[in-house]
This record gives sequence, structure tokens and C-alpha cells, in this order.
Amino acid sequence: MAKKQDATNINYSVQVTDAKSFEKMLNSPSLRRLLRGVVSKATKNIYRVKPKVWRQWSQKAQEVFNRVYDFNMDNQKLVTHPKQEAMKPSYWKTIAWNTAWIAADAVDNKLPDVVG
Repeated sequence: MAKKQDATNINYSVQVTDAKSFEKMLNSPSLRRLLRGVVSKATKNIYRVKPKVWRQWSQKAQEVFNRVYDFNMDNQKLVTHPKQEAMKPSYWKTIAWNTAWIAADAVDNKLPDVVG
């Protein structure tokens, strides 16, 4: 008799051959989204961007925002100088947010020519 799975169970299989591929799998945005339950066709505003802005972005821009913010939050050392000490979490959160926002705007060709 087959077991019934409820909606909270997630099936996710990955073949892990070494430590590097294991780390890559753990840092996979798709895995994080699955674990958070973000698997619907509509992109969810999981980081609470202002609704007015979220609605103005295309679905692709929304996906890019979520993925870039997710990536930045997990990979400060990749984005900063190797000799840079770890930043305060609140500072890094602002930088991650701003770069994700810029990326989302770039998807929809809404980047300003000059900032400031």
C-alpha cells in the first residue's frame, strides 16, 4: 500500500559526490525556496518589498530580486574584498537588499542613468 504524503512533505533528491557539490546543493536557491514553500507560479514577495513596487516589477524581476537577495545574504565573502572583515548583519542586509533591487530594476530596464 502506497503512503499518502501531505502537502508539507517535500521530495528533493540530489546526488552528492563530494563536499563541494554538497555545499552547492545546500546553497541552492531552489532548495531554499522549496523548504520555504515558495513553489507556486506567482512569485511570492517573501522579503516584503513594498507592494506598490512589487506589483510594478515583472514576474522575472520579482524572481531575480528574491534570488539575488537570497544569494547575497548567504555569500558575503564572495561579494566583498577577501581582506574585508565581516560586516554588521544590518549593514550587509542593506547592501544585499540594494543590489537585489538594482538587479530587479535592470531586468525591467528601469535603471536610472545616474544615481545621486
